[in-house]
Amino acid sequence: GIPYVVLNRLGDDGKLHPLAFWNEDQLSELKCYNPDIAPCGITLKDGYYFCPENVQQVFPEDGDLVNLKAQGYLGVALKNSQEEVLGNLYIVDRRPIADPKLYQDVLKLFARRATAELEREQYLQRIHSLSESNSYLYKQEQIKSAHLSKALYKLEQTQVQLVHTEKIAALGQLVAGIAHEVNNPMSCIFGNLKCSKNYLQDLFEILALYQAQLPNPDSTLQDKIEEVDLDFVLEDLPNILASMEASIFRVKDIMQSLRNYSRNDTHECKKVDIHKGLDITLMILRHKL
Repeated sequence: GIPYVVLNRLGDDGKLHPLAFWNEDQLSELKCYNPDIAPCGITLKDGYYFCPENVQQVFPEDGDLVNLKAQGYLGVALKNSQEEVLGNLYIVDRRPIADPKLYQDVLKLFARRATAELEREQYLQRIHSLSESNSYLYKQEQIKSAHLSKALYKLEQTQVQLVHTEKIAALGQLVAGIAHEVNNPMSCIFGNLKCSKNYLQDLFEILALYQAQLPNPDSTLQDKIEEVDLDFVLEDLPNILASMEASIFRVKDIMQSLRNYSRNDTHECKKVDIHKGLDITLMILRHKL
Protein backbone atom coordinates (compact mmCIF):
# COMPACT_ATOMS: atom_id res chain seq x y z
CA GLY A 1 0.00 0.00 0.00
CA ILE A 2 3.03 2.32 -0.02
CA PRO A 3 3.42 4.12 -3.41
CA TYR A 4 7.13 4.95 -3.24
CA VAL A 5 10.09 2.91 -1.96
CA VAL A 6 13.74 3.83 -2.59
CA LEU A 7 16.93 1.83 -2.01
CA ASN A 8 20.15 3.89 -2.13
CA ARG A 9 23.87 3.16 -2.04
CA LEU A 10 26.16 5.78 -0.49
CA GLY A 11 28.92 6.56 -2.99
CA ASP A 12 32.48 7.71 -2.39
CA ASP A 13 31.39 11.18 -3.62
CA GLY A 14 29.07 11.50 -0.60
CA LYS A 15 25.94 11.31 -2.75
CA LEU A 16 23.21 8.72 -2.67
CA HIS A 17 22.98 6.55 -5.79
CA PRO A 18 19.56 4.86 -6.17
CA LEU A 19 19.76 1.11 -6.73
CA ALA A 20 15.99 0.72 -7.02
CA PHE A 21 13.03 3.10 -7.09
CA TRP A 22 9.55 1.60 -6.75
CA ASN A 23 7.21 4.16 -8.32
CA GLU A 24 3.51 3.33 -7.82
CA ASP A 25 3.45 -0.09 -9.49
CA GLN A 26 6.72 -0.28 -11.41
CA LEU A 27 10.47 0.26 -11.16
CA SER A 28 11.67 3.68 -12.37
CA GLU A 29 14.89 5.65 -12.71
CA LEU A 30 16.00 8.15 -10.06
CA LYS A 31 19.07 10.37 -10.27
CA CYS A 32 21.72 10.52 -7.56
CA TYR A 33 21.29 13.37 -5.12
CA ASN A 34 22.85 15.16 -2.15
CA PRO A 35 21.48 13.76 1.14
CA ASP A 36 22.18 17.00 3.01
CA ILE A 37 19.03 18.68 1.64
CA ALA A 38 16.83 15.61 2.16
CA PRO A 39 15.57 13.61 5.16
CA CYS A 40 18.02 10.94 4.02
CA GLY A 41 20.79 13.01 5.59
CA ILE A 42 19.24 12.58 9.05
CA THR A 43 18.64 8.89 8.32
CA LEU A 44 22.33 8.31 7.45
CA LYS A 45 23.43 10.22 10.54
CA ASP A 46 21.05 8.81 13.16
CA GLY A 47 20.29 5.44 11.55
CA TYR A 48 16.53 6.08 11.53
CA TYR A 49 14.18 8.94 10.72
CA PHE A 50 10.39 9.20 10.82
CA CYS A 51 8.30 12.17 9.71
CA PRO A 52 4.59 11.32 10.03
CA GLU A 53 3.32 14.16 7.80
CA ASN A 54 4.22 17.34 5.86
CA VAL A 55 7.72 16.08 5.07
CA GLN A 56 7.98 18.26 1.94
CA GLN A 57 7.34 21.35 4.08
CA VAL A 58 10.07 20.25 6.50
CA PHE A 59 12.54 19.80 3.60
CA PRO A 60 11.45 22.40 0.98
CA GLU A 61 14.77 22.17 -0.92
CA ASP A 62 14.17 18.51 -1.74
CA GLY A 63 12.51 18.73 -5.15
CA ASP A 64 11.82 14.98 -5.32
CA LEU A 65 9.56 15.15 -2.25
CA VAL A 66 7.64 18.05 -3.79
CA ASN A 67 7.21 16.18 -7.09
CA LEU A 68 5.99 13.07 -5.28
CA LYS A 69 3.54 15.16 -3.19
CA ALA A 70 5.03 13.47 -0.15
CA GLN A 71 3.38 13.56 3.25
CA GLY A 72 4.82 10.71 5.36
CA TYR A 73 8.45 9.55 5.38
CA LEU A 74 10.11 6.61 7.13
CA GLY A 75 13.73 5.61 6.48
CA VAL A 76 16.48 3.41 7.95
CA ALA A 77 20.21 3.38 7.27
CA LEU A 78 22.04 0.35 5.84
CA LYS A 79 24.98 -0.50 8.10
CA ASN A 80 27.37 -3.42 7.70
CA SER A 81 28.81 -5.55 10.48
CA GLN A 82 31.48 -2.88 11.10
CA GLU A 83 28.72 -0.24 11.56
CA GLU A 84 29.76 1.44 8.32
CA VAL A 85 26.91 3.18 6.48
CA LEU A 86 26.42 1.66 3.03
CA GLY A 87 23.22 3.51 2.08
CA ASN A 88 19.61 3.75 3.14
CA LEU A 89 16.14 2.38 2.49
CA TYR A 90 13.04 4.56 2.87
CA ILE A 91 9.34 4.76 2.05
CA VAL A 92 7.31 7.81 1.04
CA ASP A 93 3.51 8.05 1.24
CA ARG A 94 1.16 10.70 -0.08
CA ARG A 95 -0.81 10.31 3.14
CA PRO A 96 0.32 10.81 6.74
CA ILE A 97 1.74 7.71 8.41
CA ALA A 98 -0.27 7.32 11.62
CA ASP A 99 1.19 4.07 13.02
CA PRO A 100 4.80 3.41 11.88
CA LYS A 101 5.34 0.24 13.97
CA LEU A 102 4.58 -2.31 11.23
CA TYR A 103 6.35 -0.27 8.52
CA GLN A 104 9.37 0.15 10.79
CA ASP A 105 9.65 -3.60 11.46
CA VAL A 106 9.30 -4.54 7.77
CA LEU A 107 11.68 -1.77 6.71
CA LYS A 108 14.36 -2.90 9.18
CA LEU A 109 13.94 -6.49 8.01
CA PHE A 110 14.52 -5.57 4.37
CA ALA A 111 17.30 -3.15 5.36
CA ARG A 112 19.19 -6.06 6.92
CA ARG A 113 18.59 -8.10 3.79
CA ALA A 114 19.75 -5.28 1.49
CA THR A 115 22.84 -4.71 3.68
CA ALA A 116 23.68 -8.38 3.50
CA GLU A 117 23.36 -8.27 -0.30
CA LEU A 118 25.64 -5.23 -0.53
CA GLU A 119 28.18 -6.85 1.78
CA ARG A 120 28.08 -10.01 -0.26
CA GLU A 121 28.59 -7.97 -3.43
CA GLN A 122 31.65 -6.34 -1.83
CA TYR A 123 33.02 -9.72 -0.85
CA LEU A 124 32.45 -11.08 -4.35
CA GLN A 125 34.30 -8.11 -5.82
CA ARG A 126 37.20 -8.76 -3.49
CA ILE A 127 37.14 -12.44 -4.39
CA HIS A 128 37.42 -11.66 -8.10
CA SER A 129 40.32 -9.28 -7.44
CA LEU A 130 42.35 -11.85 -5.55
CA SER A 131 45.16 -13.57 -7.39
CA GLU A 132 45.71 -17.28 -7.51
CA SER A 133 48.54 -16.91 -5.01
CA ASN A 134 46.05 -15.84 -2.36
CA SER A 135 43.98 -19.02 -2.50
CA TYR A 136 43.71 -19.20 1.30
CA LEU A 137 42.11 -15.78 1.46
CA TYR A 138 39.90 -16.77 -1.45
CA LYS A 139 38.56 -19.74 0.51
CA GLN A 140 37.92 -17.58 3.57
CA GLU A 141 35.91 -15.15 1.47
CA GLN A 142 33.92 -18.07 0.07
CA ILE A 143 33.09 -19.18 3.60
CA LYS A 144 31.92 -15.65 4.44
CA SER A 145 29.81 -15.63 1.29
CA ALA A 146 28.27 -18.98 2.28
CA HIS A 147 27.46 -17.62 5.74
CA LEU A 148 25.83 -14.57 4.19
CA SER A 149 23.77 -16.77 1.86
CA LYS A 150 22.58 -18.76 4.86
CA ALA A 151 21.72 -15.55 6.71
CA LEU A 152 19.79 -14.34 3.64
CA TYR A 153 17.77 -17.55 3.60
CA LYS A 154 16.87 -17.08 7.26
CA LEU A 155 15.82 -13.50 6.57
CA GLU A 156 13.61 -14.65 3.70
CA GLN A 157 11.91 -17.15 6.00
CA THR A 158 11.40 -14.41 8.59
CA GLN A 159 9.91 -12.20 5.88
CA VAL A 160 7.36 -14.88 4.92
CA GLN A 161 6.45 -15.42 8.57
CA LEU A 162 6.03 -11.68 9.15
CA VAL A 163 3.68 -11.31 6.18
CA HIS A 164 1.67 -14.35 7.35
CA THR A 165 1.44 -12.93 10.87
CA GLU A 166 0.19 -9.62 9.52
CA LYS A 167 -2.51 -11.39 7.47
CA ILE A 168 -3.65 -13.32 10.56
CA ALA A 169 -3.73 -10.09 12.59
CA ALA A 170 -5.82 -8.37 9.89
CA LEU A 171 -8.20 -11.35 9.82
CA GLY A 172 -8.54 -11.17 13.61
CA GLN A 173 -9.42 -7.47 13.41
CA LEU A 174 -12.02 -8.20 10.73
CA VAL A 175 -13.61 -11.02 12.77
CA ALA A 176 -13.66 -8.92 15.94
CA GLY A 177 -15.22 -5.99 14.04
CA ILE A 178 -17.96 -8.17 12.54
CA ALA A 179 -18.69 -9.75 15.94
CA HIS A 180 -18.95 -6.31 17.53
CA GLU A 181 -21.27 -4.95 14.81
CA VAL A 182 -23.57 -7.99 14.91
CA ASN A 183 -23.72 -7.94 18.72
CA ASN A 184 -25.45 -4.52 18.86
CA PRO A 185 -28.56 -5.38 16.75
CA MET A 186 -28.78 -8.79 18.43
CA SER A 187 -28.88 -7.10 21.84
CA CYS A 188 -31.66 -4.86 20.55
CA ILE A 189 -33.68 -7.85 19.29
CA PHE A 190 -33.12 -9.72 22.55
CA GLY A 191 -34.34 -6.76 24.62
CA ASN A 192 -37.42 -6.30 22.45
CA LEU A 193 -38.26 -10.00 22.73
CA LYS A 194 -38.57 -9.65 26.50
CA CYS A 195 -40.99 -6.74 26.08
CA SER A 196 -42.91 -8.65 23.39
CA LYS A 197 -43.41 -11.62 25.74
CA ASN A 198 -44.82 -9.32 28.43
CA TYR A 199 -47.12 -7.57 25.93
CA LEU A 200 -48.39 -10.88 24.57
CA GLN A 201 -49.06 -12.15 28.07
CA ASP A 202 -51.18 -9.04 28.71
CA LEU A 203 -53.04 -9.58 25.43
CA PHE A 204 -53.67 -13.24 26.33
CA GLU A 205 -55.14 -12.19 29.67
CA ILE A 206 -57.40 -9.58 28.01
CA LEU A 207 -58.47 -12.16 25.42
CA ALA A 208 -59.30 -14.62 28.20
CA LEU A 209 -61.46 -11.96 29.89
CA TYR A 210 -63.26 -11.31 26.60
CA GLN A 211 -63.92 -15.04 26.21
CA ALA A 212 -65.26 -15.17 29.76
CA GLN A 213 -67.50 -12.11 29.23
CA LEU A 214 -68.63 -13.24 25.77
CA PRO A 215 -68.87 -17.05 25.84
CA ASN A 216 -71.19 -17.14 22.80
CA PRO A 217 -69.84 -14.80 20.10
CA ASP A 218 -71.81 -14.10 16.95
CA SER A 219 -71.32 -16.23 13.84
CA THR A 220 -68.92 -13.81 12.14
CA LEU A 221 -66.51 -13.77 15.10
CA GLN A 222 -66.88 -17.52 15.61
CA ASP A 223 -66.02 -18.18 11.95
CA LYS A 224 -62.90 -16.01 12.21
CA ILE A 225 -61.81 -17.81 15.39
CA GLU A 226 -62.12 -21.14 13.63
CA GLU A 227 -60.38 -19.81 10.50
CA VAL A 228 -57.25 -18.68 12.36
CA ASP A 229 -57.40 -21.63 14.80
CA LEU A 230 -57.16 -19.34 17.83
CA ASP A 231 -56.45 -22.12 20.33
CA PHE A 232 -53.44 -23.29 18.30
CA VAL A 233 -52.14 -19.72 17.94
CA LEU A 234 -52.40 -19.12 21.69
CA GLU A 235 -50.52 -22.36 22.31
CA ASP A 236 -47.86 -21.99 19.58
CA LEU A 237 -47.00 -18.28 19.84
CA PRO A 238 -45.10 -18.61 23.15
CA ASN A 239 -43.18 -21.52 21.63
CA ILE A 240 -42.21 -19.36 18.65
CA LEU A 241 -40.94 -16.61 20.96
CA ALA A 242 -39.00 -19.16 23.01
CA SER A 243 -37.43 -20.57 19.84
CA MET A 244 -36.46 -17.06 18.66
CA GLU A 245 -34.95 -16.33 22.09
CA ALA A 246 -32.92 -19.56 21.98
CA SER A 247 -31.69 -18.71 18.47
CA ILE A 248 -30.59 -15.25 19.62
CA PHE A 249 -28.69 -16.82 22.54
CA ARG A 250 -27.03 -19.10 19.98
CA VAL A 251 -26.00 -16.15 17.79
CA LYS A 252 -24.73 -14.19 20.82
CA ASP A 253 -22.62 -17.20 21.87
CA ILE A 254 -21.15 -17.47 18.38
CA MET A 255 -20.33 -13.74 18.26
CA GLN A 256 -18.69 -13.87 21.68
CA SER A 257 -16.75 -16.94 20.59
CA LEU A 258 -15.51 -15.11 17.50
CA ARG A 259 -14.34 -12.18 19.64
CA ASN A 260 -12.58 -14.54 22.04
CA TYR A 261 -11.10 -16.47 19.11
CA SER A 262 -9.67 -13.30 17.49
CA ARG A 263 -8.22 -12.00 20.80
CA ASN A 264 -8.21 -8.54 19.17
CA ASP A 265 -8.52 -6.64 22.47
CA THR A 266 -5.37 -8.03 24.07
CA HIS A 267 -1.86 -6.80 23.37
CA GLU A 268 0.19 -8.89 25.78
CA CYS A 269 0.75 -12.55 26.55
CA LYS A 270 -1.64 -13.96 29.13
CA LYS A 271 -2.73 -17.33 30.49
CA VAL A 272 -5.78 -18.90 28.82
CA ASP A 273 -7.84 -22.05 29.25
CA ILE A 274 -6.89 -24.23 26.28
CA HIS A 275 -10.04 -26.35 26.76
CA LYS A 276 -12.19 -23.26 26.31
CA GLY A 277 -10.30 -22.44 23.11
CA LEU A 278 -10.94 -25.96 21.82
CA ASP A 279 -14.65 -25.69 22.68
CA ILE A 280 -14.91 -22.36 20.83
CA THR A 281 -13.18 -23.81 17.76
CA LEU A 282 -15.47 -26.84 17.74
CA MET A 283 -18.57 -24.67 18.06
CA ILE A 284 -17.47 -22.47 15.12
CA LEU A 285 -16.82 -25.60 13.01
CA ARG A 286 -19.98 -27.45 14.15
CA HIS A 287 -21.68 -27.08 10.76
CA LYS A 288 -18.74 -28.87 9.10
CA LEU A 289 -18.46 -31.60 11.73
